Amino acid sequence: MFSYHLFPPALVYQIQLKTLAEEMQAVSKGLEKVEQELTTSVNDGAISTGFQKVSMSTDAWLHF
Repeated sequence: MFSYHLFPPALVYQIQLKTLAEEMQAVSKGLEKVEQELTTSVNDGAISTGFQKVSMSTDAWLHF
């Protein structure tokens, strides 16, 4: 965390917003990859059944 004594509050706020935006983008890309894997696993047959069950059970909280 940045010290308010070393940096102006506006600069600290901008840095925090940029960091938050980067983290949100990383989470979004990760969720896109999970969605792609789930879509691909549908065509894999029985080998991906476990992955599909886990993914489907967590699907509700991914779309809040």
